[in-house]
Amino acid sequence: MSLSAALFLVISQQSGAAVVAEYPDDPESWSLEYPSLITAQVEDYYNCLRSGQYVVGDGRGFEAQYREDIPRCEKQSAKLEAAATARLAEKARTGTDVAAIFEHARRIHVARGRSLDDTVRTRLAASTRYQQAEAAESDRQCIAKVQAIREARRVFAAANGARVEAVFGKSEYTDEDRRAMAEYQGQLARYSASIEAEVGRCPAAAYDFASAPAAQPAPQ
Repeated sequence: MSLSAALFLVISQQSGAAVVAEYPDDPESWSLEYPSLITAQVEDYYNCLRSGQYVVGDGRGFEAQYREDIPRCEKQSAKLEAAATARLAEKARTGTDVAAIFEHARRIHVARGRSLDDTVRTRLAASTRYQQAEAAESDRQCIAKVQAIREARRVFAAANGARVEAVFGKSEYTDEDRRAMAEYQGQLARYSASIEAEVGRCPAAAYDFASAPAAQPAPQ
């Protein structure tokens, strides 16, 4: 993903969530004072530093790439520092340390990259925690649903199992007997299918089907 430093960054995660990082603005720690006479030179240098293209990911962050902007703009820096010095000399403003101003600009640029890295890490960590909490809540709901279906099946089997077993023990079946056993087996099968569907949706709700009440075989 290639972006201009002047634009915001969107980092997409495998889950589909996104993190947005913008240039922080902290004038107290990143303020740079210089005579207005050399505003054009300082701003041109800033523009050079910020004109890089950055690929974020695979271990590459902003700070390291912002540091790479410094040698990339080295010739521009020398040219602009000389121009700023000459401009101040024209106006008899020789007490200004131009080199220190440009060095401070470089430090601010790197600090911005470091702050962006911190912002991205913080947002990603928060997003991960949120996703984990969402997944845990989803698992709890799924487990509760499986437990509810299992309990409904237990209640159904307890209420109807003895009657169906008595019918199953007969030597001959009537049409009503066959219908009663088919309805019983069908309902148990529907409960089992519902549980299997929930377990397939969230493995945390894994259920021991061996403990489920078994359906009686259908009479032939």
